[in-house]
Amino acid sequence: MILNKFRLMLLFIAFFTFACDKSSNNTSNTTPTTANTDDSVIIEVNPTHFLTAGLTESITKVSQTLADGTSVMCYKIVSNNTPSDHTQGPWCPTNINDGIDKGGIWFEGGKLYDVDGPFVKNLATFYSNTTWKLYNTTTGAINVTDTKAACEAAARPNVDPLFASNAFNLPRDPDHTF
Repeated sequence: MILNKFRLMLLFIAFFTFACDKSSNNTSNTTPTTANTDDSVIIEVNPTHFLTAGLTESITKVSQTLADGTSVMCYKIVSNNTPSDHTQGPWCPTNINDGIDKGGIWFEGGKLYDVDGPFVKNLATFYSNTTWKLYNTTTGAINVTDTKAACEAAARPNVDPLFASNAFNLPRDPDHTF
């Protein structure tokens, strides 16, 4: 539940990173307000809706020039992409008997699915493709790619056969640059 709230917060941040305002030259935002102009509705960003520990700098307004030359004011929201109120992960269960507390979420066809062990076990059926069997049928262990080297071998166009049917479970790590 906390992980889903965090993901929704990240989507919100990503979506509103540069919300533009044609009518103001204010360089900071301290009071949330709503203003109407003849061609737009402007909803001010409320900085109190953000965890300050998750920001690398204060939320500000900056002047930007659009492709047509119009000068506008945009919100600049810079996050460190690391949650300050909970631990990240896990994203992938390690066994087909694991519950939702051991996994993350899966987007497919405009729908959101919880990733638990039974979901991973059912991927071949889900995709009508037997190559989606990501687990050992004897032990129930899910084939997990959980190191930088393994991820690099699995994520390239000519996937290393050792990682052809693996799930990814990589924590945020400053040394992981992809």
